[in-house]
Amino acid sequence: VGDYPELKDHIREVFQTGGIYEHRLYREDEQTHYLVRITPYLSGNERVEGAVVTLVDVTTLAQAEDHQKVLIAELNHRVKNMLAVIITLVKTSLRSNAIDPEVLESLVKRLHSMARAYSLLSERFWTTVGIRDIIKDEMAPFDGDRVHYSGPNLDLEPTQALAVSMVIHELSTNAIKYGALANHEGTLEVRWKLAGKRLVLTWKERDGPRLETPEKNGFGYVLIEGQVEQQLNGQLETTFSAEGLSVQIEFPLEE
Repeated sequence: VGDYPELKDHIREVFQTGGIYEHRLYREDEQTHYLVRITPYLSGNERVEGAVVTLVDVTTLAQAEDHQKVLIAELNHRVKNMLAVIITLVKTSLRSNAIDPEVLESLVKRLHSMARAYSLLSERFWTTVGIRDIIKDEMAPFDGDRVHYSGPNLDLEPTQALAVSMVIHELSTNAIKYGALANHEGTLEVRWKLAGKRLVLTWKERDGPRLETPEKNGFGYVLIEGQVEQQLNGQLETTFSAEGLSVQIEFPLEE
């Protein structure tokens, strides 16, 4: 009890709520870990007449979790370093082979986008990432008065998070070069919602340079299409109008 001064309060809470309470407990030496479980003892008429306190030694499990965190942190560090090396090698190699500077810049920016998405995932130990966090990260460099985004912070699995990050990057790049962010008057609105078990994302540009439907799809569009259809198992719909580019992406959320 000396290591668990809140025990009486938690037992009292079980009496009041009739629910089960669980708590991770550490001894003062921080070397021994327990899982405390307080269960209500019910009488025949379902009244709480007592509480059963169980302590399970989970020291081995806690040590394994700590070791896993260290390994993941080390892996993340190594991969980030590797991505930095790849970016440097790509820039050096392509410059030495007289590659179009615009092509080089696009490739390097795509690699940086992948690195940012990886950082978000590594911070969460490769579990899930909120779509708002991904879009906020990708849209951070843009003028807040002209760019608006809204929607619930729905969790995405790692594969989905990486794909959405790449799609948003490609759409943003296109908006800067040819769309609503290519002039001083254009605006961009990104909205997403949950429809059943599917996520629906709408990208709407207004008041940018007049766009014509392209005769053939560029590399950026092909990349977006591949991410949506293959990685997200979703559908992509694009519309070129006098008002600006509209894109709707729909895909199932993994449970």
